[in-house]
Amino acid sequence: MAFNWFNRYRYANTRQFPRLPASWPIRYEVRAAAKNRQVAATKDVSAGGVGMWVQEMIPVGSIVQMEIHILPLKRSIEAQAQVVRCRPLKEGHFDLGIKFLVINPQDQADLADAVHRSLSPRRRARHQGNWWRKVVG
Repeated sequence: MAFNWFNRYRYANTRQFPRLPASWPIRYEVRAAAKNRQVAATKDVSAGGVGMWVQEMIPVGSIVQMEIHILPLKRSIEAQAQVVRCRPLKEGHFDLGIKFLVINPQDQADLADAVHRSLSPRRRARHQGNWWRKVVG
């Protein structure tokens, strides 16, 4: 009998929005901290949030106010977001996963369109409902 890996593992679509590797300028401010706005760059962008590298540890669950300059649109959008991942990289650097909580619906639609237009045809096809990830179980 041939091994069928679909019978061995369950897979589920876990991405709501396609992700674009992009380095766009971003300004952010942690709501609970008494710090000024910080400047960083995105590592990837989607209509649901951003990945970014920062030089400070920001606890998971923190609320962040951010302004992202969307290069293809030549304008900025603002959003309130939440840190969902904070992983240390090398000394003094952290990889953050940020999920949008409050964003203007038109800005989100414009962002989704900019991401979609910037994806290569191959990556665009990959995100047409066929983005499958293994589910532990």
